[in-house]
Amino acid sequence: MTTQIEEKIIKKREGARWRKCYRRNCAECGEEFLAPISEVKRGEAKFCSRNCSAAQSNKNRKLIELVCVVCDSVFESKSPQAKYCTTSCKRHQKAKISKAYQADPKNHVYHLSGKIRKKHGRLPCMVKNCGCGWTKEFLEAREIICDIHHLNPKRDGGDDSYSNLTAACPNSHRLLDRGIIGINDVITLEDYLT
Repeated sequence: MTTQIEEKIIKKREGARWRKCYRRNCAECGEEFLAPISEVKRGEAKFCSRNCSAAQSNKNRKLIELVCVVCDSVFESKSPQAKYCTTSCKRHQKAKISKAYQADPKNHVYHLSGKIRKKHGRLPCMVKNCGCGWTKEFLEAREIICDIHHLNPKRDGGDDSYSNLTAACPNSHRLLDRGIIGINDVITLEDYLT
């Protein structure tokens, strides 16, 4: 239902442009707001905010009896997908899930370079004639590490065996990935450690 106030077209600034709008009153709270003409033509623009729209739609819903997934107590809610009777139960469930997630070793990221460094210490750049100067002493003095490179990538069927791995400085690692440095120009971990 439009009144004299609503029919008056005014312009509202939205970002860098102006839109023609009607003055309307919210169907929930009665507060006046500006509604773009395009929304009014579609039959929308009845509420001043999403909160008012949600409050209006919740008025028509009936309370449903549900069971809390944490404490098994019965509670009432207008939302059929509600799982928790209180916010306290919701927090307890999140903590319970988090502890279970952390306890499962499958959920932890696998870091091959960390595993190798833990076992063998800092490894020097194993690219022949690299000239980077990344020796074991250089790396330990600056507390940096070389990258671990798969000679045959895992996506192509490569594995984590020492015969398929080498240590390389970041520049050489990029060149190895692009194929500019060949497999014959590197020393494998297997050869270095034996």
